[in-house]
Amino acid sequence: STAQIAALTTLQVLGLTTNQLVGLSTTQVTGLTANQLVGLSTTQAAGLSAANMGALTTAQLVTLETTDLASVGTSSLRGLGTAQIAALTTIQVAGLTTVQIVGLVSSQVAALTVDQIAGLGVTQVANLSASNIAALTTAQVAAIEVTDLAEVSTSNVRALSTAQIAALTTLQVAGLTTAQVFGFSSANVVALTTVQVAALETRDLVFVGTTNLQALGTAQIASLTTDQLVALTTVQSAGLSADNMGAFTNTQLAAMETSDLAAVSSSSLRGLSTAQIAALTTLQVLGLTTNQLVGLSTTQVTGLTEAQLVGLSTTQAAGLSAANMGALTTAQLVKLETTDLASVGSSSLRGLGTVQIAALTTIQVAALTTAQIVGLASSQVAALTVDQIAGLGVTQVANLSASNIAALTTAQLAAMEVDDLAAVSTSDVRAFSTAQIAALTTLQVVGLSTAQVAGFSSANVRALTTVQLLAMQTQDVAALSNANLQALSTRQIAALTTEQILGLTTAQAAGLSTANV
Repeated sequence: STAQIAALTTLQVLGLTTNQLVGLSTTQVTGLTANQLVGLSTTQAAGLSAANMGALTTAQLVTLETTDLASVGTSSLRGLGTAQIAALTTIQVAGLTTVQIVGLVSSQVAALTVDQIAGLGVTQVANLSASNIAALTTAQVAAIEVTDLAEVSTSNVRALSTAQIAALTTLQVAGLTTAQVFGFSSANVVALTTVQVAALETRDLVFVGTTNLQALGTAQIASLTTDQLVALTTVQSAGLSADNMGAFTNTQLAAMETSDLAAVSSSSLRGLSTAQIAALTTLQVLGLTTNQLVGLSTTQVTGLTEAQLVGLSTTQAAGLSAANMGALTTAQLVKLETTDLASVGSSSLRGLGTVQIAALTTIQVAALTTAQIVGLASSQVAALTVDQIAGLGVTQVANLSASNIAALTTAQLAAMEVDDLAAVSTSDVRAFSTAQIAALTTLQVVGLSTAQVAGFSSANVRALTTVQLLAMQTQDVAALSNANLQALSTRQIAALTTEQILGLTTAQAAGLSTANV
């Protein structure tokens, strides 16, 4: 009976064979006293069966020597119920062998208390099986010592459920090894809380794959510290998605290394809002590639600040597209350096609207290259203000194309500097419309070269006002062809001065028609 079992001396129990112990009924096992259990040898403990173990009360279990419990076979230890497992002392659990720990069934693992989990040794935790890991509750996971968790295999860390990942403490997250973080799955990364993301060591973060970085949510991205952002590699930056970029705070963006931002793809950079664009430092903008700048949306372009625009390099300006130029506000345009604006391609400059053209400063217009001036569309030429026209240089005016000339309004033509007009080719002057000819000031007419006047067409001559004719140099009148003199109206002939008439050659005078005379 149990009473008789309890009456046996410790020496008698110590002398029992393995077969005798194994043969005890569950009822008899409950009769073993604390002293009898303490007195068991490790050999006897090793021979205990699963039935023996399952029959022990929690009070009996805690009296077992740590060395004896560590001698129990793995299969026998599986005879313990969840209540018995939870009743073991932290010292007893810490004394279990790796084989015993690995051999526990899921229900037994789940029954371990947080204190028992915290008391596990590094080797025990390091050897937990995938099924052991899967059986851990969130409370148990959070109870694992930082140094112990760092010894868990990368595959087992990767196998942690989203709930288990989210249960990790910030200290545990910070204590993860580079290999463990590198082995994270996208599901692991997504499961991290914002506090956990911020707790990741920079040395570990640099080993997070681009796929995993892209998997981060907006809240997770926003939780990254500036130190973490600075630590990102160019390869990681190149893998950031548009959603990732859009999730960054202005402070975070400003902390990004120039080289890292330059590595972001054009499509991903389009994820930035105008406020984020404006938050970039001048050095960051200066570091953007041509493809990145060209890839900016029209909305993003409007977000560029004065300092950012002033800081652009001529190479960057040269790479701006027509869409980029067309998206700039008039306030932004006037902030562009003249050297930068002069670097913009002719085709890109044609992206400017008439309002933008009119908003350019006279200095900016005067700095445009010949190719840019010639490349302007007729509507753009017509949009130039009289001050901008007056500010053009001789070379710019001299190289105006026929279509440029034809697009000039009478007010623009009248605003042209005398010396500039004198540089216009004879063919372009000949192409002036009657309205354009009539709009010339007397000073401009006086400033025309003899070659320009000699190149007049009959239509040009007929368009001259009497005031313009009166102001014309004697040698210029003398340069008119017989056909042009004959084209003069009686009113125009009457306006000629005596000096101008006397300046005509005999052949010109002889060629005058009866009506002229």
